[in-house]
Amino acid sequence: MKNIVTHAIFLATLATLGTACIVESADDAEAAAEQVGTEAEAKAAPGIEPALIQAAMRRDAMPGAKACYERVIAEEPRAGGRIAIRFVIRGGAAEAIEVAHVEGDLARDDFDACLETAMESVAFPVADGDVTVSYPLVFSNDG
Repeated sequence: MKNIVTHAIFLATLATLGTACIVESADDAEAAAEQVGTEAEAKAAPGIEPALIQAAMRRDAMPGAKACYERVIAEEPRAGGRIAIRFVIRGGAAEAIEVAHVEGDLARDDFDACLETAMESVAFPVADGDVTVSYPLVFSNDG
């Protein structure tokens, strides 16, 4: 059985994660991404609880994502934007990793490759089947 769920988990600033929210479609994911910084109620995810995905991302992916962004702003201090990291959790690992740019000026091959590498080290719980995730992030250099 294949579980397909889209998770919208927001990063209001580089260092702060917001509330997890599961949405039903890509259109809903875009609408959810518009709510960065607002409270959203999490629904139960088939296969893996959203809080467990969020914890794995905070623990394993965010340090690498921060390092990727710091490399970009060293060259372009005002760079920022919204992206969505899309991946499939299979056997506790992220596969088929794709970085989609929603808005902003972060569309750089080196940034995307860096994020994909950061995702390779994330250890997720094992689900009964595949779980497809879309994890929106907002990068902003306010300082």
